[in-house]
Amino acid sequence: MTINKKTNRQNKGLLIAGVIIVLAFFVYVGIQTNTTELMPQTSIYSGDVQEVILSVQNYGYVLAPSTLNKDIRVRMVVDMSSVQGCLRDVVIPEFGVRKLVSNSDNIIEFTPTKTGEFDIFCSMKMGIGKFEVV
Repeated sequence: MTINKKTNRQNKGLLIAGVIIVLAFFVYVGIQTNTTELMPQTSIYSGDVQEVILSVQNYGYVLAPSTLNKDIRVRMVVDMSSVQGCLRDVVIPEFGVRKLVSNSDNIIEFTPTKTGEFDIFCSMKMGIGKFEVV
C-alpha cells in the first residue's frame, strides 16, 4: 500500500509539472505576439520630431511605426531588451547612420531626406529590417 501512495504522489507531481509547463508555454507565446501590430503605422510626433521604437523580432530589426515622414527629424529609441550582440551596431546607410547603442545611450537621431523603402541592419549586415519614408 505504501508503494501505491508513493506512485500516486509521483503521478500527481508529474501532472502538476505538466500543467505548469503548458501554462508557461502559452504565456511565452502570448508575450511573443508582434506588438508592432498594436502600434500606429505612421510616426508619432513629439513637437517637431517623429518618435519610433526600434526592436529586434525573429532576428530582424522592426521599427514601430514603420512609416516615417520625409524631412522631419526622427528620434529612434532602441529597445535594448531585444537588441543583443552585433545588432547593437545599427546602420542605416542611406542616411549616414551608424551607431553602437548601449543601455546608457539607446537613442539614434537622423533626418530622412529621401522617400522610398530603406534597409536597416547591423554592421555585419545581419538583422535586416526595412522602413518606409513618405
